[in-house]
Amino acid sequence: MLLQTIWNLTRGMFERMTLAKVALLITLFYCFPKDQSIYAQRASTKKKADFYAEISSQRDSLVVGDSCLVSVILYANLPFESVEQKPRNVIFPKDVRVTPIQTDRTQQQVRTARGVYYALVWQHYRVSRKDVGRIVWPEHQFTAELGVYQAVDDGFLDFFSFAPSMRLVEKRKAICKTPKYSLPVVERPKRNTQEILRSGRQVM
Repeated sequence: MLLQTIWNLTRGMFERMTLAKVALLITLFYCFPKDQSIYAQRASTKKKADFYAEISSQRDSLVVGDSCLVSVILYANLPFESVEQKPRNVIFPKDVRVTPIQTDRTQQQVRTARGVYYALVWQHYRVSRKDVGRIVWPEHQFTAELGVYQAVDDGFLDFFSFAPSMRLVEKRKAICKTPKYSLPVVERPKRNTQEILRSGRQVM
């Protein structure tokens, strides 16, 4: 019964193929070494979890009274299943004005210095300060559950799939802290005479 169902599903495909194409598909199916996929599955289960955070700013320094966007980005060599932040509310010094901006927290694969990692933009912050100094970022901790996946062998049907089915086999706990980070706040540069004239202001 199962074989009849499979044949009904694939009969139309085979009818549109030439004999040479069918022969090529069968050859590839039986000759491709499946030991490679088995090795890849075993290697993924033995992979050590690597998890770290980075802080990125739009600018290298900030002018007094201006604001810029600062982002906290999380990286891991395994897919994120869940992430928790401690403390939940980051407390900044009173002389720093901070507006949290929520992100969709969608992970994607990116190339880093450590290889291809999963990246997740955890939070944006718009920061400003009214006097000269430094905006020092408070340290906080992240606890993540990272997923280990294996390809599921669906047999004959899996041969016609462009991407194998994956199943979660394990969750690994990883902890990291935000790195030390500070953003210099400097005085606004003085404008020269030509800049004042271009702005339309009268020079005394």
